[in-house]
Amino acid sequence: MIFELSKFSSIIKQAGKNYDPSILAKYLYGLAKIFHNFYHQSPVLKIDKETKKARLLLIFCVAQVIKKGLDLLGIETMEEM
Repeated sequence: MIFELSKFSSIIKQAGKNYDPSILAKYLYGLAKIFHNFYHQSPVLKIDKETKKARLLLIFCVAQVIKKGLDLLGIETMEEM
């Protein structure tokens, strides 16, 4: 998932260069699928303190990338459900 997060800026450049927002949309969809698998396979709150902090930070980073990507696509996000 960290590797996928690292691709964000190059994906934005590629989408802009090709005038193709679907590149960004496909990337965000793929990232969401990876996150979904991670969240269901890796405990976040019921684990040792250091691992918990690291996983919460990773989740925060994924949320920021998805939020920024959706914003670039003109899609509003909700703060909570």
